Amino acid sequence: MTVRGLLIPLVVTLLATPALAHDYWLAPVTHVVPSDREVGVSLLVGEKLVSEEDRQFETDRTPRIDLVHGTKITDHRPVAIEGAMPFLTVSLRGAGGHLLVVDRVPANVELDAARFETYIKEEGHRGIIEERAKRGESTSPGRERYRRNLKALFQVGAAHDQTFAHDAGQTIELIPEQHPTFAAPGESVTFRLTFRDKPLANHHLVALSKGTGAVAVVHSTEYTTDADGRVKIAIDRRGNWLIRGAHMIRCEAECDAVEWDSFWVAYTFANPVIAAAPGGVPMFAIVGAAAGALVLLLVGVGVFRYVSRT
Repeated sequence: MTVRGLLIPLVVTLLATPALAHDYWLAPVTHVVPSDREVGVSLLVGEKLVSEEDRQFETDRTPRIDLVHGTKITDHRPVAIEGAMPFLTVSLRGAGGHLLVVDRVPANVELDAARFETYIKEEGHRGIIEERAKRGESTSPGRERYRRNLKALFQVGAAHDQTFAHDAGQTIELIPEQHPTFAAPGESVTFRLTFRDKPLANHHLVALSKGTGAVAVVHSTEYTTDADGRVKIAIDRRGNWLIRGAHMIRCEAECDAVEWDSFWVAYTFANPVIAAAPGGVPMFAIVGAAAGALVLLLVGVGVFRYVSRT
């Protein structure tokens, strides 16, 4: 076989590496802003908050883009641009929380037996491993249809509301029971995991966080939901957070090409310091203004000294 003949199968194998083996998450330029503005949002593919690919917007693969603010729900699909990167630009209008809800259509993938078994073990799908063994499929390729339900939480100013806990009716959904943006290190946030509106008990979830320091180290912690589908996520730092998980079942309908259906969920947020100052102005805005005034003062002192010397 020629070198070209050897390389082609290798390239095909690499290109076939499944997106489902990686995380998908909504990654805004910023989750928290002091006032109304437009914010770019990327759809990233990678692992442990390390991006490997930035996805462009695809109309036919994105049937739902809702921006929730209080009781108002705005459909952002009409303003989304095919092929856009970043994936989307959202309009944050009004103090308080804004929740971006994105659903992706199903896609199929096939993995060889060894990789499929490794992947489902890493995702905590031990029941699937056992079922494959009972069916005599342990050495067979894994054929799967996957889809994704994503959320990203924004905060405008320091006003608290309940937007963060909006039940969007996604097939698989994460709903926090306390405001994650205002959670300080040492606190915890309870997330509820549902599948088709029912609690997912004893289910595997992962909390990923990246600090805000010069060297942003990613922390990964695994959790298991309780009998009510709830789990307490320990907030141990300030930074960007991704709570994610997946649920897999035997394919129920239109199963000619696959044996398994998987449902992936991700919720992203950030928890910087947001302290309301007198008058309701966010403290980060006051700090920024104070820093700017200090810079101007130092520049003025420097100019005065220069003029005095000349």
